[in-house]
Amino acid sequence: PGRPRGVERRTIDPGLPTGNDTFELPAFHVASVCCTGPAGRSSPPALCPARSLLEARWATPDQFHLTLRFLGPVEEDLLPELTRTLAEIEAPAFELAPRGLMVLPSLTRPRVLAAAVDPVPELHALQAEIERRVVDLGFTPEDRPFLPHITLARLKQVPTAAVRSFLQRHRDFALTPFPVRAFHLYESHLHPDGARYEILHRFPLQP
Repeated sequence: PGRPRGVERRTIDPGLPTGNDTFELPAFHVASVCCTGPAGRSSPPALCPARSLLEARWATPDQFHLTLRFLGPVEEDLLPELTRTLAEIEAPAFELAPRGLMVLPSLTRPRVLAAAVDPVPELHALQAEIERRVVDLGFTPEDRPFLPHITLARLKQVPTAAVRSFLQRHRDFALTPFPVRAFHLYESHLHPDGARYEILHRFPLQP
């Protein structure tokens, strides 16, 4: 009782007569910075009848998000400083327009089906500022280009031909644009049915 969330306690035998000493490892949170659509958003209706065409684990509406920066394991002691620097960001709100489908990491190795997002200068400026600040805190710089997308499904050994056919069938896929009024610091929890996301902090954008 009273132990910080995420702290793992282990029993060790240091080879001394006392034995059974305990020590606490640092608490870690698997975190990312994301923005989401409005609450209550449903699954893309254009894809609902076609889900049976792909062997996939489809994301539920509460899992929809656009990752601005994946942070990985974050020590609990660093969370206050991380929260403070993200809260200092002054950036305008903007609109996102998901349009078109894509697969990641590539069509020859399809693992993720995602909705692409129209380029928005405010989105890219926000992501760049977040990147600068987390690197200043000691996180390793991201070496991959920012590719904004919203994950719709995790693919399970789906043949490339089936994926190509699915993309062709839904080549005109688009969702109604929606406003982004804040971004969030998330903690992810892995479960057999997919990741679950917990909002640790919300950072409003300027109107």
